Amino acid sequence: MNINLGNAAGGALAGGAGKAAKGGCGSIFGVLIGLLLVPLGFYLVYYGEVKLVNHGKVFDGLEMVAPEQAKAAEGLVKTSGAADGDFLNTEYWDGPALYVRESTEEYKEEKDDEGKVEYEWKSVGSESEWASFSVGGIPLKPKGANPVGEEEIWKGYKARGMNSFTEGGGSSGSAQVGDQRLTVNVLDARKNVIVVGEMASDGISGGSTFVISTLAETATSQTLHTEYKVSYWLMKGGAVFAIAIGILMIFGPLLTIVGYIPLIGERISGVFVFGAFFFAIVAVGITTLLIKLFWVLLILAIAGIALLIWKGFSSPRTKPGAVAMPAAGAVATPMATPAQPAPQPAPRPAPAPTVQPTASGAMETGPDYDADGDLICPNCQDKITDADNFCMNCGAKLDQGRLIK
Repeated sequence: MNINLGNAAGGALAGGAGKAAKGGCGSIFGVLIGLLLVPLGFYLVYYGEVKLVNHGKVFDGLEMVAPEQAKAAEGLVKTSGAADGDFLNTEYWDGPALYVRESTEEYKEEKDDEGKVEYEWKSVGSESEWASFSVGGIPLKPKGANPVGEEEIWKGYKARGMNSFTEGGGSSGSAQVGDQRLTVNVLDARKNVIVVGEMASDGISGGSTFVISTLAETATSQTLHTEYKVSYWLMKGGAVFAIAIGILMIFGPLLTIVGYIPLIGERISGVFVFGAFFFAIVAVGITTLLIKLFWVLLILAIAGIALLIWKGFSSPRTKPGAVAMPAAGAVATPMATPAQPAPQPAPRPAPAPTVQPTASGAMETGPDYDADGDLICPNCQDKITDADNFCMNCGAKLDQGRLIK
């Protein structure tokens, strides 16, 4: 499957960032690379959400028209028909081809940081070529088109030191370092061709979506949607990797110092690595959500600002100390006065003692009262009643509360 984007950025970014992390982490150079990788990661999120074209959706949205109708149309068109032109021939296949792609891999030895050796096939090159042809009488300039429906027609193997490939072979069990294998893919020119591209005076050449397919319409749509999903998630994975590695490079010098702490240094570094990738995943998720909901959030923000402005203009405004006047035609209502507390009766003062003459001409003291109005003994101020003839406390002689001498 060939992705028509020219931006398989996820894989390229992963390799480049990994090498940079190994060579520059913990140095000033590594910090500078980290400062570039973090914004690059956020840009990949933006590109995947905004710039990445879903060619499958474009393909589905176009109506299939006959070549005669496509010639008279403008802009993107979708048409189909038999191919006619000078087709390609390859030594590995005896049929005519609209497109040929030869991919070469080499069996290589790689060592990781711990010295562990791994052997695997690595891509070392790819060459492709388009034929010059037309579809339904419409000339095509297929350079840059996305070939959909490639068929693998040959796979060969070449041992190190040999000059040519032989068909078959190349299993990992028998391969040696330096061996190569070749895979050949083609678009069969004998099949019906579907073309999506920009219609111009000289034929179809390019456009925001440029597809040449030898599959049926439904299969072409499914392939394009799959390519989009793969590219989309490569962007997301590349973004997470770039942000996480960037953070690790920025804090590389600090992690180098922490690594020297006995017993816990490596554990702290391991936790920080986990935290960097966790932060990157969360950051990519939140950024994706904000981009997807950008217009909703913008509309809500505008509505909130408009509501605040409306409330500001609709609410009455008065100068400090001024009383707001009622609107014209409105019935003035008396202002409610705050409720005043009911007056409490002042405590009644105790009546002053009176002095009355006795039968013998002596003066006797009248009854005394305390602050609560209770009768008390004039001699010791202990409580008494007007029926007491003597004070129970001091023994003074009393007559209805008066002291008799």
